[in-house]
Amino acid sequence: MSLKVDVRANRGKFELEAEFELGNGEVLAILGPNGAGKSTLLNALAGLASVSQGSIRLGSRVLTDVASGVAIPTAKRRIGLLGQEPLLFPHLSVAKNIEFALRSSNKSKTDALRLTSEWLDRVHLTEFSKRKPAQLSGGQQQKVAIARALATEPEVLLLDEPMARLDVDTASILRELLREQLRESGTSAILVTHDVNDALELAHRIAIIEEGKITAIGEASALFLQSSAGFASSIFGPNLVEGEIDDDGNVRFVEGATFAPSFGRNSSLRPGQKVLIGFEPRIVTVDPESAPSRK
Repeated sequence: MSLKVDVRANRGKFELEAEFELGNGEVLAILGPNGAGKSTLLNALAGLASVSQGSIRLGSRVLTDVASGVAIPTAKRRIGLLGQEPLLFPHLSVAKNIEFALRSSNKSKTDALRLTSEWLDRVHLTEFSKRKPAQLSGGQQQKVAIARALATEPEVLLLDEPMARLDVDTASILRELLREQLRESGTSAILVTHDVNDALELAHRIAIIEEGKITAIGEASALFLQSSAGFASSIFGPNLVEGEIDDDGNVRFVEGATFAPSFGRNSSLRPGQKVLIGFEPRIVTVDPESAPSRK
């Protein structure tokens, strides 16, 4: 379901101005420094923050239109929200947490039970169905939250740093699970994150927000090539390297070094083609014998 946003929202003296479109099944990552307006934007989309000017349209439905006085309540927007905290009901089992959400979205008892079973299987938690949230790890709790959010079939899912409180390995597992389930369900999503790896692995496009305004939006490669200054430079610089495919099928970086990718010569990439290599800093090691000395 496509989403069209053109709004202004105020939080005290802070003002957010945002205009963009989200395509059907698209994932858009929102990156920006603290206080830039990321959470204000999500709250405005979810109907949790008032909008002072503009409109929000989801498909053929108008969710917000200040000029016409339209402000659809959060519960009727068909927009899901998943944050850092899974916010599970502590007194309900894993299965009952998902079932409750389905029943609240007007599913019959039979359909709710069937869908709960299906989603527990999809997030690999069937064996934990009778456990309470306190008996699960943080990663498992977030899996339940993902299943609960997607089981109700939201037209757009808002993700507010869902991996922020997880360790690196668990975050990687959840990132893969989320990517898989968003793709299979065809759900459009907006992902707020401070981790460029979340954006690169999950999103089709990336938007940079600074001081309440979207300063850049596009595919990661395009943003990288124009990120000579500002916040975009600070997030893309250490993680992406521009290069070109050479005659041997390797990547030759602009500095002259080469990299032999795992896809080798069987790739569809051709000599002379420009490429962008993304990597996590934690996987890089330095060989002290080959590293240049500094005096």
